[in-house]
Amino acid sequence: MGRRLATDLRSCCPVRASGRGWCSTRRHCLTILGILATTLAALTLLMHDHHSYSARGKEYFRQSRRTIDLHSDHRQLVASNVSKVSTQPATISTMTSPAGQSLHYDVITPKLHRDGNTLSELHHHGSTTPSSRSNINGAIHVVVVACGSHTERATVALKSAVMMSRTRLHLHAFSDSEKTRQEISTELASWPDVKSGRVTHSTHNLLYPAGEDVAAWKFLFRQCATVRLFLADILAGVDSILYVDSDVLFFSPVEGIWSLLHHFNTSQLASMTPEHEEKSIGWYNRHGKHPYVGKTGLNSGVMLMNLTRMRTFRFADGKGNLLTWSQAIVKVYHEYRNVITWGDQDILNIFFHFNPAQLYIHECEWNYRPDHCMYRPFAGCPAAERNSTIRLLHLNRNAAVTPRWGLGFGAVYSVFISHGGVSILPGNQNLVSALKKKLNVVQETKGCGTINSVLIAALANGISQIR
Repeated sequence: MGRRLATDLRSCCPVRASGRGWCSTRRHCLTILGILATTLAALTLLMHDHHSYSARGKEYFRQSRRTIDLHSDHRQLVASNVSKVSTQPATISTMTSPAGQSLHYDVITPKLHRDGNTLSELHHHGSTTPSSRSNINGAIHVVVVACGSHTERATVALKSAVMMSRTRLHLHAFSDSEKTRQEISTELASWPDVKSGRVTHSTHNLLYPAGEDVAAWKFLFRQCATVRLFLADILAGVDSILYVDSDVLFFSPVEGIWSLLHHFNTSQLASMTPEHEEKSIGWYNRHGKHPYVGKTGLNSGVMLMNLTRMRTFRFADGKGNLLTWSQAIVKVYHEYRNVITWGDQDILNIFFHFNPAQLYIHECEWNYRPDHCMYRPFAGCPAAERNSTIRLLHLNRNAAVTPRWGLGFGAVYSVFISHGGVSILPGNQNLVSALKKKLNVVQETKGCGTINSVLIAALANGISQIR
């Protein structure tokens, strides 16, 4: 039926512009044809799946949404209200190449087993509803990956989340080493807020799709980081998670960034921040050899994920096939692996370039990095520096231990290490006092060394928001 309709509609599209009628140019007509074909595919899919979202899911999706105008500037977010909740179990998004040609993907047949370090496709479309995948005990789920020499940093990242929260947390740590998983589990178990039951935790081995080269995925960029691309399958009982790189520190309550999930519209399934705010210092627009999001691409060091939607949504490949999230991710990798530089971050950029409706952009204050201050006096994230609203501090470029980007970052990291794994009491500024003491002896006049006062004020502001 779909092919017959497409054939009939193509006949209305002139090879050259006629200048008259509702189909004045072939380009406009083909655009309309694409919309009709996508709508037909969605309706066909709906007929095969009668599961509706749970009452909890409906209430969750009723929250205010912000949609992205990626055709002008990916930082311009247009506020709107959701007047009606869609009960469609899947969203269709067509993936095409920059030249307008369809990417040719084959649908992988689902299998229902795990095998060693591989994860077979576990998507059984329509077999479950979001209500059966709710977050454990209503907790906020925070995920880090710790492989190689990143054990301490991953543990400190999780500790900062515990310090900057009062709500229930569940901490997930992934590693390819049983020894590392045991070390992290032992450390977390010693924290007061874990002993009290407010914070729970679990460790996980790495799992990748069956048939894939596990070593290639593990070392694509930062060791093991690509496992986060498949968390929707691995954490099958979890609705949403906050993934942070192992070098991220929470400077404000976890509840703050978690609340951004309520800004997602009914199509968005993930949230990230721009790689850069200005094109003049952007990496992707100057050096990238593959598609990316917006003007400067995305940084994936802090990423909110609605795992339920990742499991439920399907993505059309332009050839009548519907791909699951994991299938689409794997195919992007195989299509572009020869031009990928930054591993999983590049894969996410490529995926969301072709699927912008599924992405929510959050501001740089939620992922502040040395990249934002290394060119000072030019400010890369001016609002966060001006208002002292650095919410999450991402110490990439090895900034926690490398003085090249300023001694302030190392000072921040050291005070977080020395703090116990317990929530900071509202109004308690001991951590700020410790940071001030360390930075009082630091005199720097360029780059990130000039934001030490901003770091102190931002940490004080974040602690003042703990309730």
